[in-house]
Amino acid sequence: MKSECTIDLLCLKKIIQDLNESEYLYRSTYLFDATIGQHVRHILEFYICLLEGVENGKVNYDLRQRNILIENSKDFAIKTIDNIIVSINNLNCDLKLVLEGNFSKESNVGCICQTTVVRELIYCFEHSIHHQALLKVSLSEQKINIPVEMGIAPSTFRHLQSNNQTQQI
Repeated sequence: MKSECTIDLLCLKKIIQDLNESEYLYRSTYLFDATIGQHVRHILEFYICLLEGVENGKVNYDLRQRNILIENSKDFAIKTIDNIIVSINNLNCDLKLVLEGNFSKESNVGCICQTTVVRELIYCFEHSIHHQALLKVSLSEQKINIPVEMGIAPSTFRHLQSNNQTQQI
């Protein structure tokens, strides 16, 4: 799973590198004024939460820092991606963790369950794909070339490939 996450993050990095600052900060009409930078921040902060959770044995995605610097500076986002990749490659995927969170709209409704680093890497990877699909909307709105497989789950890509439907991607 480490390699899949690394490849995904490297693809995201390439997309960011090819954008200028105004494209990175463009407020998409179709995404309720959200920017590419905001979605990138959101993707990266899930990985950051996991990496911090490895340090203390508990991961809680609700406690994201929501670092404005990631969403407003593509250079800082790129450096953050590089740091995350290095950290992911040093992870023990078998390490057990506790997942904490509040999955309710009510306050003080917590949930705790056992998980592992590899399970949370899978979650971060799938979460990234979902948000990259949203990034595709903004890139398309800005008439920016989009990598064909961006924002498409591997299972969907394999399915379309096996049915010779890759032109639908």
